[in-house]
Amino acid sequence: MARRAFAAAVLAWLWIAATSHAVARPQASGNDAVFTVAGQVVDLTGAPVPGARVRVSSGGWVVADAVTGQDGEFTLQLPPGVLDVTATAHDMAAASARVRVPRPSDARDPLQLVLGAAVFSAAVTVAAPVVHPNGTEGSTSLVTSEAIGLVPARALDETLGATPGFSLFRRSPSRTANPTAQGVSLRGLGASGASRALVMADGFPANDPFGGWVYWSRLPVVSIERVEVARGGRSERHGADALGGVVGIVTSQASRPFAGRFLVEAGSRRTGKLSGFVGMQRGPWSWVASGEAGRSGRAPVVAAEQRGPVDTPAGSDHAAGLFGVGWAPAPAFTATVRLNPFGEQRANGTPLQRNDTRSAQGSAVTGGAARGGQWEVRAWGQWTRFRQTFSVVSRDRASEALAARQRVESTAVGGRAAWDRVFGPAALGAGVEMRQVEADNLEGPAGGSPGEARTVGGRQRGAAVFGRVSMPFGPGVRVDAGVRWEAWRNTPSHLPGGSRDESRFSPRLTVTWTPAQGVVTHASGYGAFRAPTLNEL
Repeated sequence: MARRAFAAAVLAWLWIAATSHAVARPQASGNDAVFTVAGQVVDLTGAPVPGARVRVSSGGWVVADAVTGQDGEFTLQLPPGVLDVTATAHDMAAASARVRVPRPSDARDPLQLVLGAAVFSAAVTVAAPVVHPNGTEGSTSLVTSEAIGLVPARALDETLGATPGFSLFRRSPSRTANPTAQGVSLRGLGASGASRALVMADGFPANDPFGGWVYWSRLPVVSIERVEVARGGRSERHGADALGGVVGIVTSQASRPFAGRFLVEAGSRRTGKLSGFVGMQRGPWSWVASGEAGRSGRAPVVAAEQRGPVDTPAGSDHAAGLFGVGWAPAPAFTATVRLNPFGEQRANGTPLQRNDTRSAQGSAVTGGAARGGQWEVRAWGQWTRFRQTFSVVSRDRASEALAARQRVESTAVGGRAAWDRVFGPAALGAGVEMRQVEADNLEGPAGGSPGEARTVGGRQRGAAVFGRVSMPFGPGVRVDAGVRWEAWRNTPSHLPGGSRDESRFSPRLTVTWTPAQGVVTHASGYGAFRAPTLNEL
């Protein structure tokens, strides 16, 4: 459909301290209108941020990008429509806004993107109520794709290990630790195999549905655009799993007409990785495809003077994929489907001690603009199978005997619907969420070992409603408040009549005061919790 050239317009407004100016003016060629938009990226103190990356996308398409100068300012050439603008810079939470181009010709509202203002960008928590761009909630760290690329031959958990407050259950990284020990915690909150923090990939849960641990290699490393680590309880927004905070992984989007990245790594002890990402757009459609195959080095786990014939090098192999298709038939409507298969296999130091995992997650999201706000609906499903074996090794380490086997198979489904709207200097959001997990854990002796086989597991169902508001409260003061009520039922399969119903009310209140240029104070009070996983029943 032909598009008329408009006389003048600006990118939709984002109310922040009026320290920058943005002006949009159309440049027409034939029947196509392109708008020149200028703005500024600043931090929480209002200081300009040089070298910040500003990216504009529509329906998963990257339509423009720029890098800010020494004064934090940027200029973009944008087409008309509803667009998502995101600014990122090292170690600061991203700033995002959904805007409409063009605005009425008499609109001259400034565009200013404030890094560190929101705990997550809209790309991470698009299904959650959106905090007003001038709000702030807590301590957040940002790890960019460039920083990840500077750490060769390591899994994501090792890269995040340098982030303040991030810790794993064991000191061993995921390349060598048993998968059931790969729980994550933030702010030193009692790490365990069942994580004390929620890990999300593009807004979908990445923790194991049965035990809560994390498979850190489940996403190809070159597909990761950035990782945001928010410390402090987030149960009022994300529920039970976010007791200590949230780790949000954002993957790359398709760009017009084609984009690709490839990574090849090789090292001693047969260590290596091959990872690739491609994305393209054509008409209303966009596609992304990414894959990775990696191997950790084979190395002995027993001291040389204690090794015997039974000892073999330990190591792991993994393969992961990420595939997505997006459809944007109109500027105010988008839909995306996504598939994330993953598998890994580990050798644990003897011929009979092994474990392997197979997993696949499918998800879909659709959203758009309506009645002055934004709505979004998400749904996802996941299947996981985990197997491992245990053995008894003789004292002289000359032989071993298979002692036990374990097999866990779990399925999980969930959905979320949310609506949010900005009212001048205030923002309001609300939504509902549902989730169900079913799992069977078969454990038993092997090779004639004494004992009885047993099956544990069951079903876990939960539902929640949540709401959020952000608004100014006097000069230099802003208040963000959120609340969530969640109810769940655990039904163990091995305990007849053992169902248990619980509910929890999770509030959060944050006050931010900026008394002077360069000075920001912030205080939060919240309630957070963690419900038991099926593995803990």
